[in-house]
Amino acid sequence: MTRVSRSAAVSLLVACAAAASARADAQEQLPPPAQPQPAPEPQAWQRRHRVGVQVGGTGFLQMVYRYRLAGPVHLDAGLFGAPHGSNMSAGLVAMFPAGSRWFPYVGLGGGVAGAFGPKLDDSCDAAMTDCPLGKSSSMLTFVHARAGIGLAVDDARRNMRALDVGGWWRTIAARDTDAAGVETKTSRRILWPMAGLAYLHTF
Repeated sequence: MTRVSRSAAVSLLVACAAAASARADAQEQLPPPAQPQPAPEPQAWQRRHRVGVQVGGTGFLQMVYRYRLAGPVHLDAGLFGAPHGSNMSAGLVAMFPAGSRWFPYVGLGGGVAGAFGPKLDDSCDAAMTDCPLGKSSSMLTFVHARAGIGLAVDDARRNMRALDVGGWWRTIAARDTDAAGVETKTSRRILWPMAGLAYLHTF
């Protein structure tokens, strides 16, 4: 091998070694790959489900469930039953966050309530010891409109107290049957103001 060939080979080896060293240095200087970040925790108004209890409002006393359909629009349903009566309701609620704790809302819907049971006959008086019993039942159907405000009371914004006011446009149908089997029916419509208190847990 000539002196020129030997010099060229040495130069090539030196260039390869330098390139390898530069590549290794560049790899050492690269930042580590970014770690995937967990999805951000949804805000209270973005969560889908709310359950709780309500006095007044869209019913007399109800267990309530609220499901967020899209954006601020929620489906709201309530139900309660007892041995001689029950009430249920359903409707839509639009809830708009104002800050991090306050949640104004408006709603529309309808419902039904009923009561039934024995009734003392109209012929009874205080001196009678064996008073005949008749039957009584009433059915209330209504549409409602309301506006209210909710307040998230904990740091996680998962527990909300709510107050709303509005009105029922209702129809009351009553049926009474006395001890002799004579039946009396009545029906009337009335606009009835209402107010309600509720507690809701969000998840």
